Amino acid sequence: MRFFVIIITLIGILTPLYGQAIDEENKLEVSSGISMMLYQSVFSFQTSSAVETACRGTISGLWDWQAGARLGFNPALGEGFVRILAAPQYGFWRPLMGFEFGVTNRAHFKEGNKLLRETTQAMEGDISHFYIAGHSAPLSFKLGEQWRMSLFEIHIGTQLGHTGRSTRVQLGIISVGRSL
Repeated sequence: MRFFVIIITLIGILTPLYGQAIDEENKLEVSSGISMMLYQSVFSFQTSSAVETACRGTISGLWDWQAGARLGFNPALGEGFVRILAAPQYGFWRPLMGFEFGVTNRAHFKEGNKLLRETTQAMEGDISHFYIAGHSAPLSFKLGEQWRMSLFEIHIGTQLGHTGRSTRVQLGIISVGRSL
């Protein structure tokens, strides 16, 4: 497992160094997708699905910004996010890697049995609405002149405030974007 983490980290660090800057300097990209999220704390585990919509633009060279929102299902809870991304290009391959900062209302856990109910409620009461996550979209590809498709994006992060008390893992199943 440690070897896998080291390889992924090295790819993330070295990828922007060898990529080419995207030639679409002032274009905006609007995207939409579906994702699944898993929240885990010491005493509880919660999953949910969401739709996501975002807008992405270029900061300079290999660096992009992205801002968007997600709406979770069952229950319908939302969150907003901003990303800073390294966005090199290799032919039609457009990998993305960076950091996501956001505000969420989706950090809720089921009460569980009576022994853990009070502990879970107390923990949930002081979870911050702000989070930070690493974002990676290694399977992102340009389709034609104006379209992009990304499969299996992954975000791993934690709530701010009591950092590490809960972990959020989000898997972006599919996202489709169009340059304007």
